Order: sequence, then structure tokens, then C-alpha cells
Amino acid sequence: MLVILAFFVIGATTVNLLVHRVINSARRRLPDDVPLNVYEAAYLTGGRTRVADTALVAMHGKGRIAIDGGQVLAVDPTADDDIERALLTACGPQWEVPLRGLRRELAGSVAVHRIAQDLAGRGLIYLEQSYARWRRATRVHITGCALVLLGSVVWIGVSGTDLPELGLPLVWTSAAALVAGAALRSPRRPLTRPGAVAVARVQRGRPAWAGSGQYTMVALAGTAVIADDHLRGEFSQMPDDDSVRSGSGGTDGGAAGDSGGSGDSGGSGCGGGISCGGGGGCGGGCGG
Repeated sequence: MLVILAFFVIGATTVNLLVHRVINSARRRLPDDVPLNVYEAAYLTGGRTRVADTALVAMHGKGRIAIDGGQVLAVDPTADDDIERALLTACGPQWEVPLRGLRRELAGSVAVHRIAQDLAGRGLIYLEQSYARWRRATRVHITGCALVLLGSVVWIGVSGTDLPELGLPLVWTSAAALVAGAALRSPRRPLTRPGAVAVARVQRGRPAWAGSGQYTMVALAGTAVIADDHLRGEFSQMPDDDSVRSGSGGTDGGAAGDSGGSGDSGGSGCGGGISCGGGGGCGGGCGG
């Protein structure tokens, strides 16, 4: 009975992983050649949290919010785009909230979710919820097959010379399933290959971004590059991207690392710069 259950676990988890791999591959869209704006670049390089940090630093540079002692105070409730409006809304009626809570709420806002949807529609990332299910399917498959493999090896070991009839087939099947899982697994980040190419191009153009304000560098490299020691210290006790978040809802934000195994066609039309308009456009009045 246990042997039948073991074979069932191997088969069921492999099929489940394959289905999620196919679903994510089928939902890809062809990438376009529209350049990334600063918030899109922030999402691809650091996820939802990086978008929130970029907006906070941009608003601080414009003199519209003050950040001190772990608190954020809105001093000029003026917004230039949806992300900044979401930030001001999260400040509440008192216009003052803890930085950590504001950051978390902004990262989970509808405005940031819309950025993720747009990037997925352009073929640069996987859909968040679909990617999260693929991640779970990968973990379940690897864990289940590894336990079966370990159990079957122990079973053969304690059997001595009386080798179980299905012992070796179970070992080879579970080992083969683990190899298949390595090919079907989700990437560590939700970037497709065109998304990774877009990030690489933007990173190569980083020197050109420096003149657009501190917030553009935060979008690419995180809060560790903030020149203002006091402002950098306000963010220093918090992770500056989604890499350490649990990823509920699939919000493990983008990074260029490990987009392999996704089966995406290479090459992206996304340019290496930032568009200077619309939501989060660079230049203009953004100081910092």
C-alpha cells in the first residue's frame, strides 16, 4: 500500500508541476519595444517593495513628505501619478504613519498591482498568482519526490539481501522525477527571459539614470545607494526588495537572476532607458 502511495505521489506531483509550467508558458505575451518607466524598472529589479521605496524617495526629494524617526509625514499632499496618489492615500487622514506600515501598504496597493499586470501583459514577468501556484507546485514536487527517494533507499538498506521487488524501480522513478522537476521548476523570480534582458539593458544604462535624481538609482539598486545618510538610515532596518518576502500572492518581485528554465524565447524589445512620462516618469520635478 505504501509503495502504491509513493508511486502516486511521484506521478501526481509531476503532472501538477507540468500543468503549471504549461499554464505559465501559454500565458506569455510577446514583449513590446516600449521603454520602461522608473516604476516598471523598480518592479523588475526589486519587486513591489522596490516600487514603494522609489515612490517614497521621489516624494521626499520633491519635498512632499518628510521621513524621520520611522514616521512619514505628508507636508504637501500633491501627487503626479497613481503610485504617489496611493502613497498619500495610505498616509491616512492624519497625514502621518509609520514608514514600515506605509511601505507595506503601498507595496500591496492596487496601483502597484496594476504595474505587475501591465508587465505581465507585455511578456516581461509571469502573472503573480499563476507564478505563486507554480512555485508551490515546485516545492511540493521536490519535497514529495525527495522523501520517496530517501524512504525507498532506506527500505532497500534495511532489507539486506532480501531485496524488495519494487525497491529499485521506486528509487529510479523518484530520481527521474526529481530530474524532471529540475527542468519543469519555476524560476526563483517571476521574470521571463525577455524581462531579464530588459533588466540587463536598464542596468547597463545605470550611469545615465544618475542625473535624473536619487529615486531612479533606488529603482535600480535599492535604498542602500541613497546619498543622504539620514534618509538611508531610515530604510536600513528594512529589506529593500522582495527577495526575503514570503511571496504570498506571488509577489516575489523581479530580479535579473535565474529566469532560466522558463522556456521563454530570448530577446526583448525594451530599451535600456526610462521613459520620461506617465506614471513614474523620470526627470522633471523629481528631486532627490
